[in-house]
Amino acid sequence: MAGLFNPLAYPLLLRAPQWLPARAAGDGRLPLSMLVVAMLEPARVVELGVGQGETFAALCQAVQALGLPTQCLGVELPPAGPDGAQRAQSASEFRARQAALFGGFARLVCAEPEAAAGPVADGQVDLLHLGQGLSEAEAARAFERWLPKLSARGVVLVSQTAQAVAGFWAAARQAYPHFELLEGQGMGLLAVGPEPAEGLARLTRLPAAEQAALRELLFRLGQAGRLAAQGVPEAEPAEFQALAARLAESEAALRASQQERAALEQTLTGQTELHDLAQARLDLVTAREREFRALYLDLHRQLLQRDGAGGLPASRAGDATATADTVAALRTDLAFAMAEIHHMRAGRIFRLALAYWRLRYHLLKRLGRPANRAQ
Repeated sequence: MAGLFNPLAYPLLLRAPQWLPARAAGDGRLPLSMLVVAMLEPARVVELGVGQGETFAALCQAVQALGLPTQCLGVELPPAGPDGAQRAQSASEFRARQAALFGGFARLVCAEPEAAAGPVADGQVDLLHLGQGLSEAEAARAFERWLPKLSARGVVLVSQTAQAVAGFWAAARQAYPHFELLEGQGMGLLAVGPEPAEGLARLTRLPAAEQAALRELLFRLGQAGRLAAQGVPEAEPAEFQALAARLAESEAALRASQQERAALEQTLTGQTELHDLAQARLDLVTAREREFRALYLDLHRQLLQRDGAGGLPASRAGDATATADTVAALRTDLAFAMAEIHHMRAGRIFRLALAYWRLRYHLLKRLGRPANRAQ
């Protein structure tokens, strides 16, 4: 049975961000970024489109907090367009802060996303983030250019999935296991490598209800982190305690559901073993039936041949009497064998029907569907 996915097994989620710009959104992008680093433990991280720096800072903060020997590369887009001056100012502010906080293992370069891939060897990047400032066409080109650079465990984070790159994201998620944040600008996760980390593989396979609960948890953590970064830490404990309580309830319900499923599987296994035993007995009885039938037919044929020859001589009368007794005994054994066959077949049908209705009752009860509506 697969283990439960518990995001609070990664306490890094509860840390407030070390860097947030003045107008940062309080959504779940930063907690998700930290969660991915904690589960993946990447050797190399690349972000294309640093923007104001909040996601790159979150990735670097996670690497630093976990003490990983990770190298982080942030690619700043060249200032262009009507918002080029504003982007340059934001980048300048973050660059100064980044050097002080993460200068030992992270560096920033200004380049086009495709050109920045040149010095990077194939298969060396574990985590690629298509960040802010990329258009849909630029995101698609950057993804194709950097795809060979990703390792067998490679993961791609995609920002602005609900806005600027919605079309690219809609196509990409059809090709790879994924997870998506729906709030705010949106963020998506693609497990593109053939050997994803166990936690990330489990994350992309979560049922819809658990995905919704995780999205809400990340969103609440993002809001609490923004409040803490803005100097309102007193809202943090109550928020986290409520979220932890809700997550514990969800985990307990899931564990109970899995225990019920295990009990049903055990019942089914027992019924299968009984069926196999019944089938073995039925095969044995069928073999006995064939033997009895063959012997009976042979004796019956011999009697007919002797009767056709005008009866038996007096000297063979004793043999005839013994033969008649044998035939009577064989007929009795045959009747007993036929009765046992019918009994075994009826018992088998009854047990199979009983097992079916038991399993059907438990499954309908688990799904919350009345039996009369499931007909």
